[in-house]
Amino acid sequence: MYDKGKRRKRRHNTRRCKRKLKKMYNNGYGAVCEFDEDSRGRTVATPYYCRCYRSKMSSYCKKLTNRKVRRYKGEIHKGGNYRRVFDMWWKLD
Repeated sequence: MYDKGKRRKRRHNTRRCKRKLKKMYNNGYGAVCEFDEDSRGRTVATPYYCRCYRSKMSSYCKKLTNRKVRRYKGEIHKGGNYRRVFDMWWKLD
């Protein structure tokens, strides 16, 4: 036989996680994405939410950003304005 309590707990935790992701997405938390298509490109009835982790992509984008800033021919002002030459965060989406 199987343990009904274990199955119930897993279903409860899954629902809790889905609610938490939806709440984070609605509050504007940038690391949660909404998907309304499945892997084959078909539209699903209810959208699902997924956490987007930076992983190795951020280090690649960081190198790309530094290269673009170094090769920029315009004038870069002091302070944090070098970040506005090429914005890494838009590349991560």
